[in-house]
Amino acid sequence: MKKTKHKLIVLLCMVVMQSTILWAQSGTQSFLFLDLPYSAKHAALGGGGVSLYDDNLSLALYNPATLSEKTHNMLSLNYANYLKDVNMGAVTYARTIGETKNHIAFGVNFLDYGKFQRVSEEDLILGTFSAKDIALNLLYARDIAPCLSAGVNLKPFFSFYDRYHTAGMAFDIGINLHLEKANFNAALVARNIGWQFGGFHSKDGVTEHETLPFDLQLGLSEKLPHAPFRFSLTLHHLQRFRLDYERAVTGSSLNDDTQEIKVGDMLFRHTIWTVEILPTSYLHFAISYNHRRHAEMRVTGIKSMAGFSAGAGINIRNISVDFGVASYQVGSMSYNVSVAFGMNDWGVK
Repeated sequence: MKKTKHKLIVLLCMVVMQSTILWAQSGTQSFLFLDLPYSAKHAALGGGGVSLYDDNLSLALYNPATLSEKTHNMLSLNYANYLKDVNMGAVTYARTIGETKNHIAFGVNFLDYGKFQRVSEEDLILGTFSAKDIALNLLYARDIAPCLSAGVNLKPFFSFYDRYHTAGMAFDIGINLHLEKANFNAALVARNIGWQFGGFHSKDGVTEHETLPFDLQLGLSEKLPHAPFRFSLTLHHLQRFRLDYERAVTGSSLNDDTQEIKVGDMLFRHTIWTVEILPTSYLHFAISYNHRRHAEMRVTGIKSMAGFSAGAGINIRNISVDFGVASYQVGSMSYNVSVAFGMNDWGVK
């Protein structure tokens, strides 16, 4: 038990140290594709749900500590029509090793922006070019106590924009507390810690490097003991308080409404709220609200569902299918579909 406590203390210290180092980088991050909801369940959860300890393998991409025996020998396939012609997807496979409670997974996720016309300064069409982002996922988790697990996800990533390209390394560190008898879960995750190997451009002969979208998250979830409801709260970007874009980038006090954001509103922008309905073991529904997304994407004078997400899933004969939809702004919806199944039926033990 003492060894377990020591491991937990070291892990928490690493998270706090990285949060302090990256504090000044707010508002200037690139490679935001590392934060997108590649799975239908994550989209339905509004980008939250890091505390859920289910058999949904795709959620391990956002908290590697959720890998467990439940995800052993599982293959997860995810696809999303993000916005307009932008498509993205992810493939992940997981295994549990021996009796030492070690869990591993590996996979890849991609974001394809589609084709663009190459036009000269004289307005001549010179052909087309493409733009893509790719990230590998190498996950490892271990049960460090009967109700406590920790995990890490190494994410080498690559970006290809026409003739420009770059690469980097990111990693996530997470811990998850799962009290099954109390129907309560809690998690702490530090996401997208890392660096860019080479920049897209240089200034005065010095290569410019962009920062990654670091995010420190705390998640809580609880299922009612005698009702098919589970409530989750995810607190994100805990490493900094102010989330208004203009202030973070330019240092000014401007924001989306050119007025100062009140403290209560700013606090609420750090939250993602989710309600799940779990009528049976093979059927579930979810609806979520991401206040920051709503505040930043709404259009003054127009009713908007921006920030709201919903989804549903069914699990039959070791095959689960999930569908998620998220609203980002007026007229822009993202649709996600995920399929996961155990490989036992395919001869893989």
